[in-house]
Amino acid sequence: VEYAAANGVLLVAAAGNCPQYTTCPVSWPAAYDEVIAVGSTDYWDQRASYSAVGPELEIMAPGGGLESTSSAGQIYSAWSIEAVPKCMEQSGSDYQLIDGGSYCNRVGTSMAAGVLSGAAALVWSAAPDLTAYDLRTLLNATAKPMVLGTDYVGHGRLDVQAAMLTLLTPKLTPYPRYVQESVPVGTQPFSLTVTLENPSLATLAYTATLSDTDGWIRFADTADYPVDGDVRYGAPGYLVLEITPTDLVTGTHSAHVTVTATDATGAFAGAVDLPVTLLVGRSLYIRYLPFVGNLIGNSTPIVSRAFRWEAPNDDGRVVRTLTDGSNVGVPLPFPFTMGDSEYTDLRLYSDGFISLPAIALAASPQENRCFPVVDTLPAAIYGWWAHLDPSRGNGRVSYFQTNSGDFVVEFMDVESAAGVEPAYTVSFQIVLQPEGDIWLNYLTVPDQTGAPPPATLGASRADGRFYNRIFCRDADATYGLPPAARESFELKEEDLY
Repeated sequence: VEYAAANGVLLVAAAGNCPQYTTCPVSWPAAYDEVIAVGSTDYWDQRASYSAVGPELEIMAPGGGLESTSSAGQIYSAWSIEAVPKCMEQSGSDYQLIDGGSYCNRVGTSMAAGVLSGAAALVWSAAPDLTAYDLRTLLNATAKPMVLGTDYVGHGRLDVQAAMLTLLTPKLTPYPRYVQESVPVGTQPFSLTVTLENPSLATLAYTATLSDTDGWIRFADTADYPVDGDVRYGAPGYLVLEITPTDLVTGTHSAHVTVTATDATGAFAGAVDLPVTLLVGRSLYIRYLPFVGNLIGNSTPIVSRAFRWEAPNDDGRVVRTLTDGSNVGVPLPFPFTMGDSEYTDLRLYSDGFISLPAIALAASPQENRCFPVVDTLPAAIYGWWAHLDPSRGNGRVSYFQTNSGDFVVEFMDVESAAGVEPAYTVSFQIVLQPEGDIWLNYLTVPDQTGAPPPATLGASRADGRFYNRIFCRDADATYGLPPAARESFELKEEDLY
């Protein structure tokens, strides 16, 4: 062990398995200082009841749970079906046929150690100049925190995405990349928001400055939206531009926003220039390019399509009365397939999403979360998952079939629930097509000044193991950009495996 470590080898070993619901110390060789001792998490991302404990425990990784009654809660091991007695059952759920081979379903810290080893190899391949010590430090530093103490979960659960994102070169990117507005003479003041993003978990500090010729534009520069701040993946920055065109004469007025970035050492990390053009009393012709969402963690890019808004066939629409926190089962007019599952009904929630099948949850999950969401819904499509209340104002929730046979769930003029600030109204459609494709159409969306309201948009299945995200903002992070009014997105059936 000492020789391998001295020669730059990353050593990984299973922490060891205890009798269920008991504790036992970390086994050797995992207990050596030179070795990463890997404990096990279960299907629900909790510490497995059999995983060894102690100060030597370093990190957790999926190893399966003994409580699971199906193969989904277990891990495919390297044991062949022929490895008796390692694979005790040669029928039922104790093995899986994969790509022509057969492998035992097992649980244990041995499986967790294999997952950690594969993840370490992936990360090391992306940054081959790292030493084994550097890689070990990175995996521990980016692990997802868990509730229990370090003797039970080490640094937390392995997070491969966080490790890879930390290796990405930080870069400051503004959205939009330029601002062009056309207003009539005498228009009252209004605000525009520029989102600053960084694809890396390595934080950049930014400072924004503004140059213009006649004082018609300035930064809001509030505590929530300062002209200097930090930005990293999942935590964008926002610049709010206050534009006062009221006294401007007819013509073209130009300004520039310059944003300068520095890295954690204070070194210059680039600058971006954002042109701002205001046409007063003139028409402005703009060609909008397709929006591509922030897709880290997704399968294939979701590109916005030409806007479409579906209408009912001659049978009309069915209007359902939904109140705050309510839901209702809805039959589907055709079998709808997501992944390897076929559904004949769905459950429609007042909070802007549908789940498949129509099995009701104990309560509607009003507080949205970003994918993956493993403990909420087995399969779901999120048009605008947020705390909504269709019973307020003129809100209407309905469903119908189109002339082409698509099934549409429509939220029209639905307001945010009481207590949501700032209040807003949203109109969107969730469209299911017989071939398994999904469309999300947005007719109206909240006006954005500063950060967008919390919401989750996209689809997931298999308890969140597969997902495709368009946008999400929850209490912890923000990913991607919210849709614009009159924008549509297509999720192909293969996008969700």
